[in-house]
Amino acid sequence: MATAKYDPALAAALRALRVQRGLTQERLALDADVTTSALGRVERGLANPTWRTLKRIIAALGVSLTELAIAIENETPEENTTQLLGNPASVRRLTHRCANERTSLSV
Repeated sequence: MATAKYDPALAAALRALRVQRGLTQERLALDADVTTSALGRVERGLANPTWRTLKRIIAALGVSLTELAIAIENETPEENTTQLLGNPASVRRLTHRCANERTSLSV
């Protein structure tokens, strides 16, 4: 049985975007129509959101997929990643990765 790999950069980026906007986990979860516990697991890097859940979270944060990709880049050590800023191919790869994510959260 394969162990799921969770993305700590995604977790940190989502938390940073939430905090920058002055939102609590409870408020963001309510606005995104996800459970607070699911959002907490994502922000702690214990779970990856499904594509549907990720779309709800970024919509509630008021950010685009590109802005999320830039935030992830800012949370990822440069030696472990490629530049996302201004690179549409990287955004497409992120979109594809999210769309194919098999780990799901209760919403």
